[in-house]
Amino acid sequence: TLKFPEEVPLSDAAKDVIVRLLHPTPHLRLGCLKEGVEGLKRHPFFEGIDFVALARREVPTPYLPDTASDNGLVNFSKDDGDEYDSSDSEEDISIPVEPGCWFANF
Repeated sequence: TLKFPEEVPLSDAAKDVIVRLLHPTPHLRLGCLKEGVEGLKRHPFFEGIDFVALARREVPTPYLPDTASDNGLVNFSKDDGDEYDSSDSEEDISIPVEPGCWFANF
């Protein structure tokens, strides 16, 4: 059973769509049933979404970041990225370069 943290406010529709998308049996997952993606789009969580306008990119952006700054850092809190050590350099990172090695055991 999937448990949702109480401190994260989620509607019943949001919880239901998450549970149904994560169903352990693929052919019983929302979107994989007889009605396919149309069943997913009809779920109450997506009520009010105009999927035709969305596909045409006619839906307004729900959030526009502040881009007044040249470096864009105004969109991050001072604490974001504290785990990054600026003394690290690209030369310190070892990445294998043999062709196909990244997906060898995939």
